[in-house]
Amino acid sequence: MEDLNTSPLKTNSPDRNDDERLLPKTYNEIRSFFESGIPSQLRRATKACRKKLSASGTPPIDEIIDAGFVDPLIKCLYSNDTSTQKEAAWALTNITCGDERQTAAVVNKGGISGLTHCFNNDEDPETVEQAIWAIGNICGDGPRMRDLVLEHGIVNKIMPHIKSEQTNEFLANLTWMLSNLCRNKPAPEFKQVEPLLLPLNALLGWKESRCNIDSAWALSYFSDGGDEYVEAMTKVDGLIKQLMTLAASSKPKMMVPAIRALGNGLTGDDINTEAMMSAGYLDMASYMLTSEERKPDSVIKDVIWGLSNIAAGTSSQQHRLAASTYILAEVGHQIKGADFKIRKECCYLFGNLVTGAKKLCKDDFHNLLMCKSLQGVASILECSDTALIEVALRFYKSMLELADQYTINILDIVEECGALESFEKLQMHESDEIYSLAVFIVETWFGCDEIADDGEELAFKEPLREANMKFSF
Repeated sequence: MEDLNTSPLKTNSPDRNDDERLLPKTYNEIRSFFESGIPSQLRRATKACRKKLSASGTPPIDEIIDAGFVDPLIKCLYSNDTSTQKEAAWALTNITCGDERQTAAVVNKGGISGLTHCFNNDEDPETVEQAIWAIGNICGDGPRMRDLVLEHGIVNKIMPHIKSEQTNEFLANLTWMLSNLCRNKPAPEFKQVEPLLLPLNALLGWKESRCNIDSAWALSYFSDGGDEYVEAMTKVDGLIKQLMTLAASSKPKMMVPAIRALGNGLTGDDINTEAMMSAGYLDMASYMLTSEERKPDSVIKDVIWGLSNIAAGTSSQQHRLAASTYILAEVGHQIKGADFKIRKECCYLFGNLVTGAKKLCKDDFHNLLMCKSLQGVASILECSDTALIEVALRFYKSMLELADQYTINILDIVEECGALESFEKLQMHESDEIYSLAVFIVETWFGCDEIADDGEELAFKEPLREANMKFSF
């Protein structure tokens, strides 16, 4: 779906009914046909509107609205004639492909009720699909429109049509509509969209890739609603693992929304984070970061963003991450030469692991040293992001405190990687917090001309790389 709000404009297809010569041509003729009330004339009037709106180039949406045809088109949605109903839904779909004002012209005339009425048509799936398309356009126009659609009970009305007997095209359009029901902020009311989780879980594993992609996007929006939303996702059997499978695929269009949904799940409380980890997030992340197949920068960034949230979790969660040496090695590699957005997440990961009330055990501290985190974070001290510089300084402060606690000498490493020089420069920084941290570090650990040569000696190796690592559930 790639964040598209609306469906493509529906275009002409071969006509099965009504001779072209019998269709009204001018707006006055169309109006006369609508006003007649004769079923055959109504069908021809709706088709004439649809054909004008399906023309290539710029469709005359405003002309149709200004002519007053939205109201009769909506009334035709209640027709007992399937052809009339479908033509009306098709015409309204093309109107709702327009801008917000044009979409509002349909909604303000009662278009949502009329379109959802089409879901009662059990004889013609094409009419239902057409109404789905129009509803998807409407709720993709922002949170207010989305909420209006939800208030019309769309979720319960669409449920009977989510079944494997439908065509892949039908299910793809339906999944796209479901994603728009979950989209936009503020998040939709939980109780209105929570019933969508079971069908979305089924669509994640469906044989049509468009269903997989758009259901993953739907869940990325859903998971952005907060802890209650994420908790509901973790309780759906197999949903999180299916997201991880899509995330670890070779297709960026699947990776991006799946990783985003998982990352959102890690931003909440420790219970939800634990559920994500239990489903295998660390294994998936290790595979994603060490696989020889190149991943888009946005995917790498979001994977490490998820890991940085784990780093801010419980002591047990921190320990499991710090014990994942392949992950730490790759983060240590990425922080030195990757895109700045990736480096930023790497810095937050290292910072979260060592700052705060929780203290790493000695083995985990060793792992942080062995992945050359000290050398990597040094490059962050030269950036212009004030908040990030503060994170980096707090990282060094905590690392130096841990080194004292475990009697490990890291002062030479800090100096040799250029961090000490940066500390000295940052004593002139305009930020009071950065100034205070830099002064504290220099005066506490580097205030003397001679640095004590005691503590354990450390031997550093190149970052570990995991060759041909397999990932499966």
